[in-house]
Amino acid sequence: MIQFTGERIVPEADNCEPRFAEKMYQEHVARYMFAAQWVQGRRVLDVGCGVGYGSRWLAQNGASSVRAFDLSADAVNHAKKFYAHEAVTYEVASAADFDFGERFDVVTCFELIEHVDAQREVIRCIRRALKDDGVLIISTPRAREQKRTHFHTREFSEQEFRALLEDSFPQARFYFENNHLASLITDSVPRRIERILPLKDQYSLAQADYFIAVASASASRPIANDMTPVLVMGDDSYVSLLERDVDILHKAEERLLEVVAARDSALADNVRELEAQRSETVALRDSENGLQLSALQLRRELDALREEATGMRHALSAERELQRTVAKLRRELELERSEGEYLTSVITDMQGSTSWKMTAPYRFVGGKLHQPLRLLRKASEYRRMHGTRALAGAIRRRLGRDGWSGLQSALVSTQAGPTEQSIANQQFDVVFAIGCWEGESKRYRVYNLAEGLEDLGYKVHVMPYQRIGTLPEQNVKANVVVLFRAPYDPRVGVEEFLKYAKVRGIKVVFDVDDLVFEPEVIDQIDGFRLLPEGQQRQYIDGVHQYRELLLAADLVTVPTEYLRARVEKLGRTAAVIPNSINRAQQDIASEIPVPSSIEHKVVRIGYFSGSRTHQADFAQCADALFEVMRENPDTVLRVVGYLDLEPRWDKLADRIERLGFQPYKTMLRVLGECDINIAPLDLGSVFCHGKSELKFFEAGLLGIPTVASATDTFARAIDSDVNGYALTAQQEWKDKLSKLIASRELRREIGAKARETALAHFAIQEVARTARDVYGLTAPHEMQAPAEAELPTIGMEPLAPGRLRISWVIPGLIIGGGGHRNILRAAHFLSQFGHQVNLYFIGTEKDPQTIKRQIQEHFYPLDCPVYLFEGKIQPSDVVFATHWSTVNAALTARGVAKEIMYFVQDFEPAFAPMGTEYVLAENTYRLGLYHVTSGPWCEVMLRRDFHAAADHFQFPVDRSIYYPRARSKANMNLVFFAKPEMPRRCFELGVMALREFHRMRPDVEIVMFGSKNASKQSYDFPVTIREVLPTLDDLAQMYSDGDAGLVFSTTNPSLIPYEMMACGLPVIDLARGDNAVNYAGRTDIALLADPQPRRMAEEIVELMGNPSELAERREKGLAFVDSFPSEEGMARRIESLIFSRLEAIGAARKPMVA
Repeated sequence: MIQFTGERIVPEADNCEPRFAEKMYQEHVARYMFAAQWVQGRRVLDVGCGVGYGSRWLAQNGASSVRAFDLSADAVNHAKKFYAHEAVTYEVASAADFDFGERFDVVTCFELIEHVDAQREVIRCIRRALKDDGVLIISTPRAREQKRTHFHTREFSEQEFRALLEDSFPQARFYFENNHLASLITDSVPRRIERILPLKDQYSLAQADYFIAVASASASRPIANDMTPVLVMGDDSYVSLLERDVDILHKAEERLLEVVAARDSALADNVRELEAQRSETVALRDSENGLQLSALQLRRELDALREEATGMRHALSAERELQRTVAKLRRELELERSEGEYLTSVITDMQGSTSWKMTAPYRFVGGKLHQPLRLLRKASEYRRMHGTRALAGAIRRRLGRDGWSGLQSALVSTQAGPTEQSIANQQFDVVFAIGCWEGESKRYRVYNLAEGLEDLGYKVHVMPYQRIGTLPEQNVKANVVVLFRAPYDPRVGVEEFLKYAKVRGIKVVFDVDDLVFEPEVIDQIDGFRLLPEGQQRQYIDGVHQYRELLLAADLVTVPTEYLRARVEKLGRTAAVIPNSINRAQQDIASEIPVPSSIEHKVVRIGYFSGSRTHQADFAQCADALFEVMRENPDTVLRVVGYLDLEPRWDKLADRIERLGFQPYKTMLRVLGECDINIAPLDLGSVFCHGKSELKFFEAGLLGIPTVASATDTFARAIDSDVNGYALTAQQEWKDKLSKLIASRELRREIGAKARETALAHFAIQEVARTARDVYGLTAPHEMQAPAEAELPTIGMEPLAPGRLRISWVIPGLIIGGGGHRNILRAAHFLSQFGHQVNLYFIGTEKDPQTIKRQIQEHFYPLDCPVYLFEGKIQPSDVVFATHWSTVNAALTARGVAKEIMYFVQDFEPAFAPMGTEYVLAENTYRLGLYHVTSGPWCEVMLRRDFHAAADHFQFPVDRSIYYPRARSKANMNLVFFAKPEMPRRCFELGVMALREFHRMRPDVEIVMFGSKNASKQSYDFPVTIREVLPTLDDLAQMYSDGDAGLVFSTTNPSLIPYEMMACGLPVIDLARGDNAVNYAGRTDIALLADPQPRRMAEEIVELMGNPSELAERREKGLAFVDSFPSEEGMARRIESLIFSRLEAIGAARKPMVA
């Protein structure tokens, strides 16, 4: 019995709410009862009969014959079983192209037309099936604002339904069907109802729930208008169900109101608690201030006593008295400090509470008011002593000297967060001091680099620049200190730091990401022109202070070549460290599908403007963009950040999306919803030429093409027409945007190249190495002495020249698995060649000793370290991921491996249905890894579809086993590799073709092998099941005894077709996609058969009946596999690919030393 799915009514189904099912059945039966008035003694065709209850109704109510059909074979079989009748014939057919070779008096078509795409074709087919004086009775639901179900392709208004019928039927009379709530008084089942009192007006086509049309094929013969209205009545259980649901909803509403009242009361309690906490906070702050004053006073007294003790050393008795006094004061100081520490811990706990976080705005305002009030008091005292004019002059001098840096200090004091823990006497490789906290620059120039350098094993510390003076005080040691966008401000101790750095041999690096160190170009900066006059003066002071610290540094680092050249004009050494993409961004990007891989209704153009200073930038493309959007109504402009658009853009207001500033992780997802990214910059501004490529590479990371202005930086990063567009004129903008909008394939190609560029040049893994070299860092301590005690340091001694450390990350261990054999074959022979091999297993409960024993028993005598992966991989020259599920584990070795490679044996996304697992597997091909593929098919696919770096090795064939043997079997036979449990082997397709083959060639024996599951299937033709043969020699003998071998794989071939050929067995494979690639691009070696089962069977029959073609394909197959390598030759090819890759990326052949 078939089940109810929502697409058709199944009265017997047990998976539908009974009262709802009865209500729907009532509606459908009413239509057939209405139609019964036309079918007396007539031949009827029921189009879209469903499970057949209506077809039988028509036969039971006077039709001489009923021919009924439906597209669903399951529905037709159900009808034959449950609704059989001698006058009814059920068939499977399509409503859009049926032809039974006869014409009918009446055609019924209920609730079908809204389910099909070719609706007019259905009406035309019905017209052809009707006699010239025939009648069509058809129904459909009236269209509402939203479709009633996803099974409907289109629903009709009254006018649309009339128009559909008028094309083929000259006459049509319309009826309507509604469900009504009624009260009936009777003494038995009524056959006719004479009196009806309608309380509501619901009796017109405009109010119809369903339209029913009676259409005539004749223009001259009128349609009868005396048909009796039909009433079908059920019981009141459906109404009772609705009443019950209403009562449930009312009770739920009452409960929700109670919850709201309770929460309001709780909120009031929280407000009162907040007020109490606020009062307690004030009291604690007063107490803390008092303690601080007391401690200060005690420190002063202690200093005075020390001075006194120095002058009284000549008198021993006085000195002893002084010591006793000092000891007493120290005890008192310790007591005060203990009390202070206790209060500090209380305050810390309080600051972690919800109430403290809720009062943050009050504290912020209080902190902001403290400094102005103190200055106001000082100014008042100064005016009282010196007069108003003197006060005004002092204020001007003060603002002129340190107004800007004072502003910077205030900003940092509010953003730097709680006081850092002590770093006294610590040693760091790199210390970053952040001088500019506004915006996202600190992430690109500091936090990303800190992350990347830490991944490489370096010790890094990040701090506010305003605390730079504490480094000498705390005796902090560092190889490099990077001052990011910091002014020369003596108040923060920068002079003391520079002297300390010189004595300690610390390299001081000034890092800046904008042209903010040249006073001469300030007037070209849009943001400067927007500032008030007072802030402009502060900005100018800041530029001079930037320049002063830049000139005092040992090295200047910048993100672009343009800025490097500007720095070098000042006579300073400069180096480029690009902005970068951090790991979090890479992880987010791997989860976001490439926009060009999905069909969208609109093409979304993204402009991420940032601040209000980008009006002149947007003007570079505004005219072209406006024209392109006007000409392409399916485009949408997404503006993120500030942008004031001209009035003309009001015409496109409904196609402009505006979003505010986004956190950078959210911003990446917002960008990921765009199809095209634009990055216009003012080409006349030297400031814009210094801007970095980040808008290009962040879009590129997501596979989104960028159209940008051809600034110095964009022109270097973008290879126009390859990975993006760097343009100078409005007409170019219009041309390139129009092409991208028109072609999803072009967006995919450009975006894929942009992604390659982004990962190759701007991933933090690469940029961190650049920073390491620029800073001149030596090998990190972590790589010299690993801290992971759980990983023994087996084989960490230096290797011989030309020998590598190669680690493999493997998903479990399947005894007899072909994929595992291929991996372990490569690992075994690489170990034999002298390389150190380590195996890391994930997804298994076996211990390493058991795994190693099973490898040696069932695969190869491989003697190497075996580990369970626990988050770390030892330093290696190469780490291989071997399955999509192992890629993330392999990537943890970035920083301790020269290269992460991907050993690809199959297109693994196809192992799962389209869904999450498919997408996650596919994402692993977009990570910029180097792929070593088993056979050429995967290489071709990865290069073409994912623009990935890939090379292949050829499958090995063991010629000591697979060779033509003396035939021991006389009868003709066809060998089929049958694995029902493996969908990619297309077992069902093979069975369908072999069924047809047997019908045409019953004399040929069909032999199935490869799986124990083959014997568990049922077959309606004779087969010989060999399951899994005992030995490889038995397998080779079966191949040698066969006349042809049938073997499929839709994701990559295995060794089987090649081992068949090596035994002289002609191979039959699928003519699908690029399958010819697996056979040297030729079709004369293996027979690439049509995937249609019947046509495939015919082609196999033709081959088996042609001895000369069988012999020719046998010889060509033998010659083809004769070029295949041995197992050792396969491993030598993999070894050569590894060395070639390491040389290509600039890694020496010297092994990675731990």
